[in-house]
Amino acid sequence: MAVNQEPYFLDPQPTPLDIAVASLRIWCMDTTASATMVAAVTLVLDELATASKAAKLHERLAATHVTAWAAADRSACRAWKQRANLRNRIEDLKARVAAVGKVLEHNGCDCECGHAADDHDDDCERCLACCVSEALGDQL
Repeated sequence: MAVNQEPYFLDPQPTPLDIAVASLRIWCMDTTASATMVAAVTLVLDELATASKAAKLHERLAATHVTAWAAADRSACRAWKQRANLRNRIEDLKARVAAVGKVLEHNGCDCECGHAADDHDDDCERCLACCVSEALGDQL
């Protein structure tokens, strides 16, 4: 290879270090360079290439890490929103049960047996208010 030959890059956007390494590799192939100098430069080039690959790998891993954290953050946000929605729904349902309890308390028991709402025996035919009270139990 001649000294003025253009370097070939596998990476479509080579870094300045890649360009320098490629240029020095072309220079090393020139027959006028001494063998000792070529060996020393080749050793340095190999170390630079390894360092460059490690840096690129580190950049890719860092980008992946950031992407993973962003995805986890979005997932956590969705989970918190769902939790808040569920909590709001539960509060709404508790308010509805409390409203039913107030209506039952206001209207009272209409059973024909004459017992109080809490004193029915198994033979009593219960009114709607007593049935709802019994179904809701401790919720009221």
